[in-house]
Amino acid sequence: MQALRIQQGEIEHNQRLLAGQKTEDQIDCCKIIYMIYDGTYFHKAGCMLNLMNAQDQKIISHIYVKKESFKDSYPWFLNLKKQGLNPRFISTDGERSIVRQ
Repeated sequence: MQALRIQQGEIEHNQRLLAGQKTEDQIDCCKIIYMIYDGTYFHKAGCMLNLMNAQDQKIISHIYVKKESFKDSYPWFLNLKKQGLNPRFISTDGERSIVRQ
């Protein structure tokens, strides 16, 4: 039962973050070591790019772009880097345009 409450809390945290609301525990980008990146397409009308902290499964950041490309994602990554994001490892599905960043 406790695991279910923890999972529900993480879901609510991620929903608030995706809705653009502030969360009670703001993310310290400098502490993130392991990250998961993935893009999700919605009927070819656009792509949601997501970054997740692999250690606590919380969304770090997300953007909605035309397609999963270097051109569309680079400014996003650059902004996150300015905020202190510098992970050691990133897991991804191997999208070539993202890997070169």
